[in-house]
Amino acid sequence: MSPLVLIAATILVRLAVIGHPFTANNESTACAPLLSVARNYVRYGPGAARLGGIMNSGRVLPENWSIYANHPPLVPLLIAAVQGVAGVSEWTARAVPVFFSVASTALLYLIVGRRFGARAGIVAGFLYAFCPLTLVFGGMPDYVGAPLVFFGLAATESYVRWTETGERRWVVGLVVSFLLGALCDWPVFFLLPLFAVHQVSRPPRRLLGPLGAVAAATFLLGGLGWWAEWVSRGHGDWTSAGGDFSFLHLFARRTLGGLDDGGNRITLGRWVGRVVVEHEGVLHTWPVLVLAAVYIVQTGRRAARREWAVLRTYLAPLLLLSWGTLHLTVGIQGNFQHAWWSVLLTPGLAAAAALAIESFVAAAPEDVRGGGLGVALAAGAAAVFVASSGFAAYRYSTEFGNREETGYTLKALGAAIQSIAADDEGVLTSEMNPEPALWFYADRQLRPTISSVEDLDRSLTRGPYDLPYGYIQRDGPAPRWFVMPAPHRMKLAPLAAALDARFPHRAVDGFTVYQLR
Repeated sequence: MSPLVLIAATILVRLAVIGHPFTANNESTACAPLLSVARNYVRYGPGAARLGGIMNSGRVLPENWSIYANHPPLVPLLIAAVQGVAGVSEWTARAVPVFFSVASTALLYLIVGRRFGARAGIVAGFLYAFCPLTLVFGGMPDYVGAPLVFFGLAATESYVRWTETGERRWVVGLVVSFLLGALCDWPVFFLLPLFAVHQVSRPPRRLLGPLGAVAAATFLLGGLGWWAEWVSRGHGDWTSAGGDFSFLHLFARRTLGGLDDGGNRITLGRWVGRVVVEHEGVLHTWPVLVLAAVYIVQTGRRAARREWAVLRTYLAPLLLLSWGTLHLTVGIQGNFQHAWWSVLLTPGLAAAAALAIESFVAAAPEDVRGGGLGVALAAGAAAVFVASSGFAAYRYSTEFGNREETGYTLKALGAAIQSIAADDEGVLTSEMNPEPALWFYADRQLRPTISSVEDLDRSLTRGPYDLPYGYIQRDGPAPRWFVMPAPHRMKLAPLAAALDARFPHRAVDGFTVYQLR
């Protein structure tokens, strides 16, 4: 396989799913808040809330904005740039992460291939691009996603090239890529202590440079934290429990929190079962984990034998492995809750596994290594990996968190809502599984889960509107519409009868639409 074939195959796979509808799986959690923020950058302009993310759906008065500033703004800004030109759709939502996913594959190939040969680089890029985790989340528009991975790879390569050559241009590359990574999300800062430790551990052991870099990065981190507090002041992440809280609250919960998002205690057994077995074993595959472990053992043996010249070439993959591992162990609650956070570990695992494979190839007999048998074995192993990864990715995407409702889709419900309601109007619906995708497709102020006449009567006045994950819009107009999916006319017969008797209604694309005022 040539590098061009690898990149072409990666592009084809990503394009095949770039327009897939958002449903109720893990990948579709990106519909809120990130895609809400991107859409509102287009609607109101990035400066409307001082680059803060507006979570609301539909057109809402500024005093009712719910500001989401738990992450830096670069990723939704990039997506908004695409959507400002090409409109809001599934493919424009995924275009930016798809680009960076392909770019990360190419960059990982260059990082590994430059030091260990084209074959090792191709294997690393292949394992990265076609493991289940990348197949599922490689196009996911999220803060912890492909753009962050790419800038982390670029920062690591720039740092390593600087240590190898001493050329200042690599310092510029390091600063630029690190800054762009910091504007994507916080985990890029985990690279800094790794770089600093490496600097002070190699001769000549100079402390001034690492201390200056740490001070500059700390200043940058503090500046981003101050920005997050500033833009959300008075408009923070309001929840159904009341009050607003800062990004520092969420940061503490994602790192030190001992409870999952459902309030259940995260025990060591639960964490290992979820993160190690499911996220790493299933989504990175056990063969890749075993091969990475082999590489780590091989590296440890070389360190014990003081083979420093060889180990210097291992700096890039070791830094990538350490970056992902540090992120995994610091973000204890966040990694437990979010499978896609493991994307930061994928490049390091892919590089390590590729180098373990390279060591096996080097130890194989010449007739196997260079003959037709070796090619056939490699092709067969690649085919098995792609097939098994594709199956694991499909199963994970379709069996985890799917809705109980049948007979309609969230996309169809959202399209019906958007077709009948003006962008500043409120809508009620009996949808009982208020997934983020509903807000993406409806783009209106919503009050879902209306299942009884009592719920209806309570919801007919102005007041708060729901946002995904328990967030709320503190006030809004009295709703004008009620949209009921066809299956609910029997399931919620008393509510349907009351609506029929009290409000004019009509059928719209398989949904019953009631005009409330």
